[in-house]
Amino acid sequence: MKIFKQTYFVTTILIVSLFLFSCNSDDNGNSDPNLSSTEHHTYNITLENGETFTGELPKYTGDTFYYASFINTDEDTNQKHLAILLNETQKVNLGVAFILDTQNQPNTTFNPTGIRIKPWNSEKIYTAQQYSATLENFEEHSVNVYGEDNQIASFTLHFEGTFSNSLNDEIVSGSGTITIAAP
Repeated sequence: MKIFKQTYFVTTILIVSLFLFSCNSDDNGNSDPNLSSTEHHTYNITLENGETFTGELPKYTGDTFYYASFINTDEDTNQKHLAILLNETQKVNLGVAFILDTQNQPNTTFNPTGIRIKPWNSEKIYTAQQYSATLENFEEHSVNVYGEDNQIASFTLHFEGTFSNSLNDEIVSGSGTITIAAP
């Protein structure tokens, strides 16, 4: 049953993510094409095997906000689930999912494989085996999408741990920072 709930959670987040990526937020009011560095979602990840993933994605494209983090509250347990999806063409696809504790910090024991790094145009996926993570400047935001309120978050995530290469089961240490900008 626990695996079913985890699979259900990840599937729900992916479906909601696809829906939200194509939606507009009515309350952003920002369409400035000259975005500063604070106007980007950023990531910087280094693996001990020499692979690095660094980049930034603008949080707005025209008037459309790039929803990169999502919060879903489990009605049965009243726990917040946080999912992060960052996809930069020709670079990397990043996926992160975990439950937040009462201080809005990641509970990594619930989902020890909660971080996945997929280099662009590769079959290889680095999946966390064991890691620690902290959130700084965590802030929730309510956005209205097609008449429905949805919860997103802005924050800086710091993590370090070991990751398994899906092609050869090689275990590598790695660390990184992901910053999700506020709308």
